[in-house]
This record gives sequence, structure tokens and C-alpha cells, in this order.
Amino acid sequence: LLADLSAAKRKFADSLNEFKFRCIGDAETDDEICIAKSLQEFATVLRNLEDERMRMIENASEVLITPLEKFRKEQIGAAK
Repeated sequence: LLADLSAAKRKFADSLNEFKFRCIGDAETDDEICIAKSLQEFATVLRNLEDERMRMIENASEVLITPLEKFRKEQIGAAK
């Protein structure tokens, strides 16, 4: 489920990054250029956020889960 969500977010970011307006005429307006740049920046933020979220999940096991299991086995298990 997490992998599917991550893939969907990355695909959405790619879509935002590749977004192009259909122009009437030969050139984009200043507003269209500004919006396209904003979407690209937002896509970058989404990708960075997803990268950090995945790093946090990967590190959660060694930083949080493993010490809790060790505490449970050594401290709580010993008290029984």
C-alpha cells in the first residue's frame, strides 16, 4: 500500500513537471509561463517530500522499532 501511494505521488509529480498548456497562437503568455514554472517547482517539492518520507520509513525500523523490541525483550521479558 505504501509503495503504491509513493508511486502514485511520483507519477503525479512527473505529470505536473511535464504539464504543457495548449497555446492559442505561437507563444505562451506570461501567466502560462509562470503557472508552468510553479507546477514544476511544486513537482520538485512533491518528489523531495516523498524521498524524505521514504527515508524516514526506512530508518524507523533501526531508530525506533529495533530499540523498542530490545527493551521489551531485555527489560519487560526479564521482569516476568
